[in-house]
Amino acid sequence: MKSHPIQFEIFQQKKASGHRGAGWYWRLRDSNGEIVAVGEAYTRKRDCLRAIENVRDAVANAAAKVQIVK
Repeated sequence: MKSHPIQFEIFQQKKASGHRGAGWYWRLRDSNGEIVAVGEAYTRKRDCLRAIENVRDAVANAAAKVQIVK
């Protein structure tokens, strides 16, 4: 099986369904295809894209420290 790079996906949910309301969403897929992170609903596509950029910037600037929260 060919490995794909980690990637962000955006999609539009047109109708409310279950716990998900209508709007634009992003999700992050790992190279194995698993969803490892999801974003909240955004009214506008450009706000969803901006949120992805914010996540990318935060990860690029993150320290290597991991904190366990109790």
